[in-house]
Amino acid sequence: MEKGYVYIGRLVDHNGNFVSNYRKLGKTKDFKTREVNLNSTHLPIDVVFVRVFETKHMDSLERILHACYQEYRVEKEYDWRRNILTEWFDVDNDLFDEKINSVITYYRDTVAIDMVSYIESDSGTSVNYKNQVINEVNKSRTTTKLQLFINGNDVTEKTAKLTMARAFEYACEKVGWDIVDESEFYLTKDLNEYKEKFENFKDYMVHDMGNGYFLWSSVSNWVKEKVINELIKNFSLNEMECKFEVI
Repeated sequence: MEKGYVYIGRLVDHNGNFVSNYRKLGKTKDFKTREVNLNSTHLPIDVVFVRVFETKHMDSLERILHACYQEYRVEKEYDWRRNILTEWFDVDNDLFDEKINSVITYYRDTVAIDMVSYIESDSGTSVNYKNQVINEVNKSRTTTKLQLFINGNDVTEKTAKLTMARAFEYACEKVGWDIVDESEFYLTKDLNEYKEKFENFKDYMVHDMGNGYFLWSSVSNWVKEKVINELIKNFSLNEMECKFEVI
């Protein structure tokens, strides 16, 4: 295993507009430094990172994503030297996001960096550039609603994070907090467990259950649904049902 980041970069011109459908799929130990290094030649076109994933399996995740888009890989062709395969891919927006989401949703020990907050905090870029990248990030998110039912009653909360917390609270009250904690990565009393796994850990990635326990909730709704249904299965909580719908 190799801990690091897998990033998706796009080309942006001097006015802050995206250039074509080209995307770079790469890996790095430090995505902030890597983004700066890619733009060190001061060309009128820069590479900006629109999605970044922190993972314990940097090498394998990059290989899998490359394989997903192999037919769209850009190959440089020259008469005077051999052709060069690149880490750039020329692929349609919707198709790209669909495959990325399907891989990342179920890839273990991997979390998405909050790029919107990262971009908004960058004082060195133009408003147009920020808007372009933020729109790209938002478009990549499929809007879903996580639903939870207990004994046939809809107990869905206002947000997916709170719905996940409601499911864990019910399970822990019925089975025992310590018992669930022992078998679930997503529940812990020790935040250092997460800080050691994820270098980019922030407080918003967990939900405070209010009794000394914390719930790891920085995952997509697809993963939340999978985790809750595994909880239902593992502890035979047949009175509980969890599903999501695409809005």
